[in-house]
Amino acid sequence: VERLTSAGGESVGGSETTGGGSRSDAATAARKRKTTGEKDGGERGEEGGRKVRWIELGRYICDCWFDSPFPEEYTDERKLFICDFCLKYHRKRRAYIAHKKTCELRHPPGNEIYRHPERQATEKSPARAQLRMWEVDGSNATTYCQNLCLIAKLFLDHKTLYYDVAAFYFYVLTERDFDESGKPLYRIIGYFSKEKGQVETNLACILTLPPYQRRGYGGFLIEFSYELAKREGRIGTPERPLSDLGFASYRTYWSRVIYENLSSTSAGGVNVAELSKKTNIRVDDIVSTLQPFSSIRFFKDQGFLNITKEGKQDFKAAQVKLREKWSELRVIPERLQFEPKINAVVEVAEKRRRTRLFQRDILENNEK
Repeated sequence: VERLTSAGGESVGGSETTGGGSRSDAATAARKRKTTGEKDGGERGEEGGRKVRWIELGRYICDCWFDSPFPEEYTDERKLFICDFCLKYHRKRRAYIAHKKTCELRHPPGNEIYRHPERQATEKSPARAQLRMWEVDGSNATTYCQNLCLIAKLFLDHKTLYYDVAAFYFYVLTERDFDESGKPLYRIIGYFSKEKGQVETNLACILTLPPYQRRGYGGFLIEFSYELAKREGRIGTPERPLSDLGFASYRTYWSRVIYENLSSTSAGGVNVAELSKKTNIRVDDIVSTLQPFSSIRFFKDQGFLNITKEGKQDFKAAQVKLREKWSELRVIPERLQFEPKINAVVEVAEKRRRTRLFQRDILENNEK
């Protein structure tokens, strides 16, 4: 990732890492799976070769990891220029610069639902700009959400949603910046999406853009998705399959939240259903997170965990090692302004009621 002085400026200060190996890990995995089919040298026009190699997104130039189904007239370009406010993509820098002068958007086209305070620089921590989260309805901002999905596919191997965005909400994380006149504007950091009316999962897709990786934003987005699930009165879990990096991020989050809840409990039996309600983490995810600890046993028939003193010590020791991955960036629930659009409890109850009626009808028909 190279940082620019402006949309049309030259790169300065050399290159910046995308996050301590995330890009290389993804690229290596891609080569192993041969999903891009790129040959050594990566010349444009090679059969199966990656088409768009770089994007200039606002202040950054990013290497692309995977192919994305941009319109055909754009896939012949090695580099695309993308506005980091409306996400419109361009083939030529001249068109991109002209667009930047006329683009009226200064933040994602949705409702602000969360504002995180900025942090001043200290000896231990760098400064962090004010963060804001925006809820964007895929049916109201179709072009923006389609562009977001196309950009995301450049960095996600398993993503399949590109154009059918009306059935989803997109939660876009931004950082505050200022233009030359001092007016605030909000640059995209990452996002996650959630299917409308879906009560079984609380997240469909998640991405932190490469320039912002390894800063705790991925964990922040995951935690935010669970806060939304809490407001909707339901248990959360992401859609599968998860990428290796996505699974690692979720495992870190689950471990942290479970540890925070178990650290104050004494050794003995722990009701998994109750722990799930406290954490909003699905039972299966809790069990899989604790499974590596042989001293913690799960009795499925009885629905509880047996945690010995040794088990607590083992789990605590593991969390000490994980703490270096824990970010101090946490969601502040009191700052979330969000009105649930579904009542998950009612939805689940209704779904179960319809299932029972369906099963009853089948039995009655069989008896006849």
